[in-house]
Amino acid sequence: MIARYKNKESISVRQGDIARFVWPYEGAQVLVNLERAGVSDYSADAFRGYFDRWLVREGEDKGKIGSNAGWDNFTGSVIWGLSEHLIMSGSEEEFNEFLPYLIMMRDYIERKRREKRD
Repeated sequence: MIARYKNKESISVRQGDIARFVWPYEGAQVLVNLERAGVSDYSADAFRGYFDRWLVREGEDKGKIGSNAGWDNFTGSVIWGLSEHLIMSGSEEEFNEFLPYLIMMRDYIERKRREKRD
């Protein structure tokens, strides 16, 4: 389910029950598949929602799509889903809007990779 809450500009990909959200890993898959089916009106706002709600903007985890779960696949999932959206939409305006987030998330992943190698 996709929901726009009152007084919010962003879209939330959520479960059909009383839960508020679907994890970014699953949400990105939902959004990409909707786009492939021709339903693309909600994707950009849903990714904005991830950045508004879960993007770590400073500190050692800057660029991480964080949550209270300890999973590290969220950041890569959002990069993949957003990249697919940008390719399918072809919007230069959205590309320019989202590029700083993509770079920030990529830098986070690269830092984590370096930590594991060292």
